[in-house]
Amino acid sequence: MNEEDTPIFDQCHIELLGPPGAGKSSIYNRVSSRNKMYGPNILRYSKLIPNNINILEYPLQKILKRYWDTSLKHKYFTKHLKNRPLTASLLHYVGESVKTDRDTILDYLIKLIASFEYGRSTKYKDEIVCIDEGFSQRCLGVLCRQPSNEFEISNFIDLIPSPGIVIHVDAPAELCLYRQVQRGNVRSDFGNPIKEINKMRDQCSEIESELVDQGVKTINVENIGEIETTVMNIEDQLHDMSLHP
Repeated sequence: MNEEDTPIFDQCHIELLGPPGAGKSSIYNRVSSRNKMYGPNILRYSKLIPNNINILEYPLQKILKRYWDTSLKHKYFTKHLKNRPLTASLLHYVGESVKTDRDTILDYLIKLIASFEYGRSTKYKDEIVCIDEGFSQRCLGVLCRQPSNEFEISNFIDLIPSPGIVIHVDAPAELCLYRQVQRGNVRSDFGNPIKEINKMRDQCSEIESELVDQGVKTINVENIGEIETTVMNIEDQLHDMSLHP
C-alpha cells in the first residue's frame, strides 16, 4: 500500500442512503467487511502510533481514536482540500444554506471528508471504499435542518466527490421508528415521528433521483426481513455490476 498512490476522485466508492432506522449501519457493517470492500478503518494505522504513547496504559482503540482526533483528522481533511479545492465550495454552500445546527452539520461534513480521504489513501488497489454516513446522507442532514430556499439537491451533488454506487435502504416508517425506539435514538424534536420519518423517506427518494440524473448507479432495498437476506440481495446486485467477487 502506498499512501501517495491514491486513485482519482471519480473512483467508484459506495455509500448508503436512507432514513434513520432503515438499517443502514447494520447493512454497512456486513457489506464493508466482505472481501474487497473497505470501510475506512483506523486500525490500518496501528503501526504508526507514536512511540511516546504508552500502549499498556490505554486500550488500542482508545489510542487510535486519540491519534485520529489530535492528528490524523486534520491531516486528511487538509490533504483532501489540497487535492480537491471544489470541496471548499461544498462547505461554503452548506454553511450558507442551513438555518439550524449549522456548526453541527459542518462538523459532520468535515469528519466525513477526513474519513473519506483517509479511506482513499489507505485502501489497497483492489479494494472499494464503502462509507456508511456518506455525502448523499449528509445531503439528507441538510434537508432536515430547514435549508434556505436557495438550497438545491442538484447543486449539493455537483460539489461532492461523486459516488459510483449509492445503496438506498428503505423500510416502512413504523418499522424505522420501532428500531429507533429499541436503540433509544428517537429525536426529541420529532413532534410526529412517523410523519417526520416519511418526510425523510421522500427526501431520500429525491436525493436518489438527482444522483441517478448525474450518472450515479443505485441499488434499492427494502430492509423489512432478515438482515442477511437484504445483504445477499445487495451483494447479488453488486456482483451483477461487476463490483463484488
